[in-house]
Amino acid sequence: MKSKINFFGIITAILILISIFLPWLSGSMAGYEMETYSRGIEFDDLKITVIVALIGAFVAFFRIRWAVILIGILCFMQGLLHLGWYLFADKISSDYSGGAAGLNPSYGLILFLVASLLFIFSTKKVKKDVEHKSVA
Repeated sequence: MKSKINFFGIITAILILISIFLPWLSGSMAGYEMETYSRGIEFDDLKITVIVALIGAFVAFFRIRWAVILIGILCFMQGLLHLGWYLFADKISSDYSGGAAGLNPSYGLILFLVASLLFIFSTKKVKKDVEHKSVA
């Protein structure tokens, strides 16, 4: 019996990879939104995440359950670290001559966090498929 490919895991790994190239930060100054000015790939600690996301797609393809969970948790924790930094930076935003400036998380970081969580839970379907095959 041929095993099914974990397409959901592969798609979420690709979403993780795409989100790294999307804007992660947006700035605001004196109440006005500024242009988003930083992508995830511009951060030194996220350059390795490109390789991790590609490995995630590989292990999802071959249905290596423990590796999918490990890579998903690693990516999610890295996203939480960045989210914490940006939220903390927003609390200590600068105020200079009547104008305030701060950093805000953008949609690339949110997509990264959601895709990382979905990648972790992509193994639930894999487990159900394996259980159904062993019963039959």
